[in-house]
Amino acid sequence: MKPSAFKIAISILSAGMLTSTATAERESFAHTAVPGTLSTYADAHASKYKGTPSYSLPTPFLDAPSIEQFDAALTFVRSTGLNKNLSLILLESMKHDSLVVNAIKNKGLKQVQNIIVHAIISERIHFESDWDQILANTYSQFFTANELISLARDKSQSPYFSRLVELQGEIAQRINTDGVNILSAAKRSIKSRVAADLVA
Repeated sequence: MKPSAFKIAISILSAGMLTSTATAERESFAHTAVPGTLSTYADAHASKYKGTPSYSLPTPFLDAPSIEQFDAALTFVRSTGLNKNLSLILLESMKHDSLVVNAIKNKGLKQVQNIIVHAIISERIHFESDWDQILANTYSQFFTANELISLARDKSQSPYFSRLVELQGEIAQRINTDGVNILSAAKRSIKSRVAADLVA
């Protein structure tokens, strides 16, 4: 099975190659785009986000994370750039949308690509704080504060990194569930912007 969009973020964390600028996102989008499709780096490496497999937890996760755990998790997702995975998820979703597919056929990939990239960046920025909170809440239920500090500091050298990778399916499903309102609102906004820009 191909790795999930979330596992790509894990790989990026391991390699220490996190980027968040509009230029980087546009270049990543364009790099794997092929004529007639809205292909992205998520498409090149990942199956659909909702198809992420679930894994059993090796230890009971923490049902009531402390403030210390939450703060450590918030620092972790922001310092590693994992909170930028919202862009990956939205890109993966939008490239299959019928509005986008038809727009590419009528207007061409390049024009639609630019609109989608700008719209996704706008939505990521708009929901950044709320998305960070969801990610932090999720990670704080799976890892202690000290474990998260180690992961943020040591990345792939952390003794907890292998467990982070092992749990990526469970974590991704939790994020997908808890973030459904954000994802739905962002996709509606992107579609509205695409429709408006294409008739402008």
